[in-house]
Amino acid sequence: CCAGRPLGPAMSGSRALVVGIVDDHPVIPGSLTLLLREAGFVVLPPAPGVETVDWAEAPDVVLCDLLLDGEAPGRVLSRGAAVAALVGRGWRVLSISGLARPYVVVEAIAEGAMGYLPKTVPTEAYAHAVRSVAERGYHMSATLAGHLVDDARRRPLDEGEFTATDLAVLRGVLRGDRPDEIAAGIGVTRAGLDDAMRGILDTARRRHHQHRITERQLHLLRLVGCLHLTNKQAARELGIMPDSVQWHLENIKTKYIASHPENGGVGPRAAAQLWAMELGLSDGRGGPQISGVSTVDDPHQT
Repeated sequence: CCAGRPLGPAMSGSRALVVGIVDDHPVIPGSLTLLLREAGFVVLPPAPGVETVDWAEAPDVVLCDLLLDGEAPGRVLSRGAAVAALVGRGWRVLSISGLARPYVVVEAIAEGAMGYLPKTVPTEAYAHAVRSVAERGYHMSATLAGHLVDDARRRPLDEGEFTATDLAVLRGVLRGDRPDEIAAGIGVTRAGLDDAMRGILDTARRRHHQHRITERQLHLLRLVGCLHLTNKQAARELGIMPDSVQWHLENIKTKYIASHPENGGVGPRAAAQLWAMELGLSDGRGGPQISGVSTVDDPHQT
């Protein structure tokens, strides 16, 4: 987690840790490069997207932005796919963002990211987070801990998911407790706390995969939730029958209610609109603004 004493120099054995940055922001990659080099890291040339990564040496940790404009517009899963592509190369990934919504953050964790860091944190937090991912295999920021606690509070826990001990760990991170304080509170060593943190991330991945949106369903969220197309119009865009659109909308509603039980009374199209807004598909980056959200389906939308 973020709190606690520094992990020491940016070294792996006898060499400096190597960091890669994937971020298409015009300023932030340069600032991060200077910051991390001053902290003793070797920083590879930043890449604006996964497809442009061409580093001469393998990084120990990659900082990957979750809102890459170079990805296909509005494809939230492609943001997770960027993390997955980096993880697939055998690299440890720390996801970063200034605007990502909770679902997108946990999507990155589900794709193999070992932590999440909002770009608004103090500069020294970056160096600590990179060291933690490199040396301990995770970084639990207060923001990520908050997302996981909120999910556990909102959505029923199945057997084998977050335990009382797991929730105590997450609440300790939220309070800003030091790692040794959290470890003492649950009666384990620091190594035991590290195991607990990695286990929490594994549980978050399993919970996320249970109600994950498919690529086809995500496309439909944009067509119905953002563009307000009728079933017939959406069917033409997708090359499927209108009845199939309704079937997909019902599945989207089921997944939405399963992960948002407090909204159990919404209909399929309302669920699509609400989830599209939550995922950022209507914030100007992935589609047009939604002027309003109805909680009652229009029976004439066919």
